[in-house]
Amino acid sequence: MTSSFIHSAPAFLRSTLEVLAVAESLTDEIAAKLYEIAPVIDVSWDAFYRAIRQADFVEARNSEWSFVPQFRQAFRAFGAVSEDRIRAAHDILRQASEADDACAGRSVPSYLFTEGGKAYHSAALGDFDTAFRHYGQAAVGPVDGRQWLAAKFATEQEEAGVLPSGYTETLFLRAMVLYREGDRRTAERLFREIVRRDEPRIETTVSLNLLARMLARNDPRTAEAMFKRVLDLGPQIGDYFGAAVAAHELANLLSRRTPVEAEALYRQSIEIGEQLNNRHHLGLVLHSFANHISGIRSRSYETEDAYKRAIDLLEETSDVDGSGQAMHSYGNFLARQPKRAGEAERHLRESVTRAKKTQSLFSIAQRLHTLARLVSRTDRRHGEAERMLEESLEIGRRIRNRRHIAMVLRSLANLVSKEDVGRAEQLLRESLALSRESNDQRGETAARADLERLLRGQR
Repeated sequence: MTSSFIHSAPAFLRSTLEVLAVAESLTDEIAAKLYEIAPVIDVSWDAFYRAIRQADFVEARNSEWSFVPQFRQAFRAFGAVSEDRIRAAHDILRQASEADDACAGRSVPSYLFTEGGKAYHSAALGDFDTAFRHYGQAAVGPVDGRQWLAAKFATEQEEAGVLPSGYTETLFLRAMVLYREGDRRTAERLFREIVRRDEPRIETTVSLNLLARMLARNDPRTAEAMFKRVLDLGPQIGDYFGAAVAAHELANLLSRRTPVEAEALYRQSIEIGEQLNNRHHLGLVLHSFANHISGIRSRSYETEDAYKRAIDLLEETSDVDGSGQAMHSYGNFLARQPKRAGEAERHLRESVTRAKKTQSLFSIAQRLHTLARLVSRTDRRHGEAERMLEESLEIGRRIRNRRHIAMVLRSLANLVSKEDVGRAEQLLRESLALSRESNDQRGETAARADLERLLRGQR
């Protein structure tokens, strides 16, 4: 059987293929049950199965198999079977989704155990309450291919008129998939639509939190209002975690402008995190809180305790990136204290190691720069510091982060200024130009001050 045969497939075969194509993927056991709905006359399931598995429109993967997507779409459009038989196929698949999870990928297709799979077949049977509940749950699950599949199902069913369009659950699902795929502009439009509806539901609080985070840099006042809306709405609908996240993000936003209010928000977020026993959230907030108070000399013991607790919690929850960030901040904190350079260096080196494990190029570049500045305090280690700065600079150029490049150029210029004034001047002029290009006023001011200081020293 070849793909060319599909275009002239007889009616009796079209019925069978259309029923089998109701499933996204199949196992032999489920396919045999579906075959009973529309069998080929005088052809046993075993004989049909042996033939179809040789077809070029069938893909096999482990114990599951499926039709090539474009062929599945063509089979589903045959219109050779009655609506009752299509519903019977969906019913078999929905019942299979209630089997023991141990059957997944063995006797029952794995997709049936996902929220999207459950929603898809429930909607096809007219059970919209169940379908929308599962589509909504799919949106807030772990970030993986199951969310993409659920969004595909929802879009397909809305376009086919199986699902009524415009429901918040499916709108939110698509927004989350787009957001996690990096299409922030389209996701923002969908999140705004959900927020505009102002429904008292978790999709609203999550949309507000994500929108506010996206707007925080360029429109902080709007972001602030959105976070405050979550703080008000979250407890009303039982979304205490959403409120904890909003308190944390709002505290970060207000940290410099209104530090007292920011501290109260950090403490509120910590309190909710403790009530929920969300140890990962606690680790993240304690890190932010420690950064917030780290410049207050009288609170150094409290700061250090918060950093240590943050690192422990983030390690406990296997967040390599988060624990590395906290170590970087803690190393910076220790580096400002007399006689603790050794401790600072150990933490900074470990933070670099963790950045390399997660392959976060910006984090590697940032932490190498911090470590190099610490190492450069010792004259006999200038060569080591220069190598680190050159590596940080090379990564910065690779990821085209002009602000980082400008900052490292200043550090490198200051390091070599005693031995090579001409090179230092060249580096500072390049840093100054990059800061101007990136509209980094603070960086521009620092580069100009360093350059003027260098040139005064030549007179």
